[in-house]
Amino acid sequence: MTPAQTEEVVARALSQIPDAKAQAALDAGMVPHELGHLWFTHAFWPERPETEANAPRHYGGPGPDWLDEAAAVVLEDEPTAAQRRDQFRALMRGEMVPAIGPIDGRSILLDLPGLLSREHPGLVRAAAIGPEVAAKGGVGVSFTPAGAGPRPDALERIFYIQTRAFADYLILKSGRAAILADIAQAVAKGDSVEAWLSNKGADYSLPVSIIDLQHDWEQFAMLL
Repeated sequence: MTPAQTEEVVARALSQIPDAKAQAALDAGMVPHELGHLWFTHAFWPERPETEANAPRHYGGPGPDWLDEAAAVVLEDEPTAAQRRDQFRALMRGEMVPAIGPIDGRSILLDLPGLLSREHPGLVRAAAIGPEVAAKGGVGVSFTPAGAGPRPDALERIFYIQTRAFADYLILKSGRAAILADIAQAVAKGDSVEAWLSNKGADYSLPVSIIDLQHDWEQFAMLL
């Protein structure tokens, strides 16, 4: 990214933070979110190197991108969680959400197998700054612009919204607040989510296959 492009991104970010109160509100959601990514990786992959030859690419740690993101969004403050839920409902009604822009969000939100298998939509952008962060040290924070921007930006925001709602679904259906940790423990040992459902889904009052999970998810999503 050129200096001019960097200045443009920073200017756009700052333009969406008009005062100290808005900055504090943003921090209340963003800081625990980013810590969630770090804690998730250290809890379930403490000994694994951050990069391995021929390993699948991931947005955060070694875990599936949706699970890594779920571990982050469930730590956000309540106003941020409420906003994501409101946006989920609006997209399900076919409305345009200003922070996302014109896109058929409903079909994406209903595609649960897609969420469980796809790369984080921001992976390409994050990977581009990875070498620079690694060379300089520290932690890199990537800003996702709001508004009717490019489709990748819209898909990133929908990814967060869908992950928040799916985390709610798992917690409500199972009655277990720590269900994401239970899934992560199995995945860290080499199980797929499909295998975990087959072995443990019934114990958590969940369907035991991805197909049945999709059907149950559709019913849940339409009633939100």
